Amino acid sequence: MAKSKFRWLKRRSKAAPEAPYETPVWLGNMSNGEFFKPATERDRKVRELILQKCDDFARKKGMDRREFMASSMGMATTLSVLNFASGCGGKDGMVGTDAVEKFMKDAGTTPYDGGVRPMTGAAGRMSGASGSPGMASMMSTASGSAGMPAAASSAGSPSMMMDPAGRPAMPAAGSSGGGGSDGGFMIDKNMCMDAEHADMLFKRDYFILDFQTHHTNEGSGGPVFDDCMDGLECTSPDTYVRKIFEMSDTTVAVLSGLPAMIDAQTNDLSGFAFKNEDMRNSRDRVNKAARMLNPMAGERMVAHCQISPKANPEANARMMMENKQKYDTRGWKCYPPTEGGWFLHENDGFIKTAIELNEPLVCLHKGFPFQGWSRVHANPMPDVGVVAMRYPTVNFVVYHSAYDSAHTEGPYVADPNPDNGGTDRLWKVVTDNQLAGKNVYAEMGSAWAMSMKDPVVAQHYIGKAIKYMTEDRVVWGSECVWFGSPQNQIEAMKAFKISTEFQDMYGYGDYTDAVRRKVFGLNGASLYRVDPNACRYDIKLSQLAAHRQRLDEVWGPRRHALYNPPAIRTWRDYIKLGQERKRRGEIDA
Repeated sequence: MAKSKFRWLKRRSKAAPEAPYETPVWLGNMSNGEFFKPATERDRKVRELILQKCDDFARKKGMDRREFMASSMGMATTLSVLNFASGCGGKDGMVGTDAVEKFMKDAGTTPYDGGVRPMTGAAGRMSGASGSPGMASMMSTASGSAGMPAAASSAGSPSMMMDPAGRPAMPAAGSSGGGGSDGGFMIDKNMCMDAEHADMLFKRDYFILDFQTHHTNEGSGGPVFDDCMDGLECTSPDTYVRKIFEMSDTTVAVLSGLPAMIDAQTNDLSGFAFKNEDMRNSRDRVNKAARMLNPMAGERMVAHCQISPKANPEANARMMMENKQKYDTRGWKCYPPTEGGWFLHENDGFIKTAIELNEPLVCLHKGFPFQGWSRVHANPMPDVGVVAMRYPTVNFVVYHSAYDSAHTEGPYVADPNPDNGGTDRLWKVVTDNQLAGKNVYAEMGSAWAMSMKDPVVAQHYIGKAIKYMTEDRVVWGSECVWFGSPQNQIEAMKAFKISTEFQDMYGYGDYTDAVRRKVFGLNGASLYRVDPNACRYDIKLSQLAAHRQRLDEVWGPRRHALYNPPAIRTWRDYIKLGQERKRRGEIDA
């Protein structure tokens, strides 16, 4: 591989610290600000094996090991090790060439000149805009009861084997581990040593609508979080734009809010919180940049209206009206575990207001109980089914799919623990109330980022979501900027498949490319009134597309893979965030 594709390694300032040798899928401590999951012994072993294998492959290729790691071959090798650690694929984590070719054929792509060509027909027409153009250089910036972290358990997934000391061990050679030989990540040996072959997988073209993204105000990231690799604040507006649009295939991003109380005098959120005005301004700056030289270009960003309906419902209703009528925000984001905790059916005035404003889309936090939040109200079972049946014309999107970092996803449990029963709590709501395919959606933010580290867990999570919600009621979300650029999550999803073994054992459907396209963006596009075909056409003709291409030529197309840690990486920073939110009045003291 030509080293010119990795010019960002050579262009770094001599005074800058040496670029780290790190895996493209983060295997250290994880946090989105609402939970803290310490790295397990399994994570550490898997990371060491990835570093070792990529170092070996880089030597064989005559490449700098950091160049190899950041290449598509490095990503393929990483996914093959994740397969191996969970017993998916063959004895080395690889999937047979025949199965991979069948997988690629289903995706509607054929190789040509080392690239990928979309096939014509329905699959080709529905493929969306990859390669979101860069904007950071074009836009000015804007001037849980307490959820303690799970112990650093080394239990891993149900398929993880244990050594005599009770520590996780890699599966024995030849072990299938219960993951299936054609499930997990569809990686073969050629992808680990041939960049053109790996690119056929990772460069496939999709319309991607990210249902859950965040950034903070300028100046609010530095005092709380560790330094970022590029010297910018980890969660600032500029960092967000760089990560979501310049370094990922995301087509449209939904900017969502953070919990806060209402200021009745301003019809906005109070204190130093990230306000609705901040979301609107960020949306407008991005869309203005996206429409340079092409005023008819589609939206690249949609903004939520963050609400707080319990304490002051009258002020909340006024805020909703102003945001919808004057600023055309879309959807309402709420946090039932905050304000001391509240149930949707007991504080449903805002749902009636949403109907009156002809914006019947409610996005609600369920799952991860942050410090000071109510764990009881983070459970979807008491209220989601009630309001979904009470208001059949309103769409309810359950953020995180009610995932919980203290729970390991496995086969469906019909009577899940209400305290930390994970996504099974949402599947039970839908099943018991016969809501499959109706007005309840599962959003994947954090849930995919965490489960993809173990392909067995990932197959259970995605398999259950599609089985119980239907393929039309699952939507993509990445939690950028908390987890950095979402490109590693996107590429892992492009390679993902549910094994025939799991389909037979648990009744999961086949995760075909048609289903993947729905999950990546088509389901979300219908909720936000976005035309995927028009959007991808406008984007590819825009000045911004040319700008990203120039960035790719100067810095390299895979610069996202150099170092992409989550914004919060230590328990200390997680505690600091809780203290800051208490000071702002976002959560109970």
